[in-house]
Amino acid sequence: EKEDLIDSDTDIEEIIVEDVIVNPILNRSSGGGEGGLDFDCFEIDFPFGLLRDDGSRHEIASEQGFYDVVSDSLLMIVDFEYPLNITYEDGETQVIENSEDLAEAFAACIPSGGWTEDVFPAYLIDMTNSCYTISYPIEIEPEAGEVLTIQSDEELSAAIATDIYYFVFPLTLVQEDGTELIIQSTDEMFDALINCNNIEVNDSIYNWQTGFEYIGCYLLTFPFDVILTTGETVTVEDHMQYCDLMLEGNITNYAYPLSLTDENGVVLTVSSEEELAFALEDCWTIGFPTEELFLLFVGSQDAVPGDPGCYEIVYPISGVTANGDITEYVDGAALESDLEQVVGMNIVYPVSVILNADSSTVTLDNFEDLLILFQGC
Repeated sequence: EKEDLIDSDTDIEEIIVEDVIVNPILNRSSGGGEGGLDFDCFEIDFPFGLLRDDGSRHEIASEQGFYDVVSDSLLMIVDFEYPLNITYEDGETQVIENSEDLAEAFAACIPSGGWTEDVFPAYLIDMTNSCYTISYPIEIEPEAGEVLTIQSDEELSAAIATDIYYFVFPLTLVQEDGTELIIQSTDEMFDALINCNNIEVNDSIYNWQTGFEYIGCYLLTFPFDVILTTGETVTVEDHMQYCDLMLEGNITNYAYPLSLTDENGVVLTVSSEEELAFALEDCWTIGFPTEELFLLFVGSQDAVPGDPGCYEIVYPISGVTANGDITEYVDGAALESDLEQVVGMNIVYPVSVILNADSSTVTLDNFEDLLILFQGC
């Protein structure tokens, strides 16, 4: 969901006046500043030209100048004048040659929000902003309106330039080696996207519902530095920047020292991966055994689509709440679909798992056995 959208009296649907097509992306700006007009992950640099239906042009040197022109009912503004210069959030620049290029750049902006358990904003996923591409056809839907069937990147870009759409699950993502991954939910979409990162931190759990700001039971303290796949060290200033980097999948490691805050508000500074891994071991004694079943799920092949995990859970298994209510789960799909409830459950022992390393079966009789299993992963 694009943030801070500017309301306009102009219909954002495609408008045809005397055979002149109005570019709907004219209405998709979320504001601007001194440098340019904001289109989420980039700005169109000032000055730029706007074209009227009669072919005349208006030069725009400020945000106010843009809105003065497009809100004038006597002027039929139909498009930008190309080429345009745009500047991305990281300072990279690009020349936009036509409206199709502009729509594609806008569609490739990674959403900064708008997702829930049920919906995920549609955007152009390709090798420029992820480690996946989209396998077409897919379906997308607006907040109100009919579902669209999309056959290509170009069709997806054109739709997103017009309105906010959401992916309709299931959809298929394709890895660089051709491996296909079927995505059934928002959780599976986030799991797939953040797995593009090469962060090798043992026992770390990233939760999209908290904006990835927790590693295990520790809250990251902004600002902090990360190392990208290019070898560049980038300072992450806030939640939105961190969310974009996580979904792009470009992070290979944190740059140390790294400041973390525990559940009691105490700040802990770790100076290496080893120190971080050691600190994370404490997470498995915090809040447990009231999160036993969730911990068992995290290490299993059911936790991340396409990832074999450390072991296969032998179903059925049961969880018990603090009130003594028992729920049986017959497979991984049932367990995942009830994850919010699972987080607060103990395990009804014994349970068994099949280790991926040697296909041996291990029976867990208590929480201590679970910790030993998990630490061995």
